[in-house]
Amino acid sequence: MNGRCMTPRERALYDVQTHAFAAKEIQLFLDTHPDNGEAAETLARETRLEREATRAYEEAYGPITLSAAVRTGRYLWTEGPWPWEKEA
Repeated sequence: MNGRCMTPRERALYDVQTHAFAAKEIQLFLDTHPDNGEAAETLARETRLEREATRAYEEAYGPITLSAAVRTGRYLWTEGPWPWEKEA
């Protein structure tokens, strides 16, 4: 971030973003190297870690995707601070 300590919420969102970025980069690599078994295994691991990080974030802080917002039958976007807003 910018040299300051992250809040637990910021850290949780950072974890989601880190694994999502890694998975996307590996996916792009596999587009040109489809037979690379190590990359395929890494993609599976990063995808699993992204899913776990997303689940943990949403359980603690609420939805970060539209599908998660409507999954419960309640539209939750307006509850709590937005991901880029500071916590009180």
